[in-house]
Amino acid sequence: MRRAGVVCVDSRATALREAGDLLPALEKGRLHEGQRVELGEVLCGARTGRTDPERITLFESQGMAIQDLAVAVRLVVLARQQGLGMELPY
Repeated sequence: MRRAGVVCVDSRATALREAGDLLPALEKGRLHEGQRVELGEVLCGARTGRTDPERITLFESQGMAIQDLAVAVRLVVLARQQGLGMELPY
């Protein structure tokens, strides 16, 4: 973690609550606020991720429900297209 130029997280707030390995690094000054970027910021171009192939990026994922839902929706679409599975009443 000390060598990482960028620490990418799902959400800063979630990472502070749930990423036990980030907290000691922040407290000891091994990780500073500017190093933490959210994945969404990188994907939309608001913040840069790794700018050089030699630079180390750490992705610390706690997982978010929206990610699970996005994958589930895509899998349902693919299963329907391929005629896989069966619909269950709910």
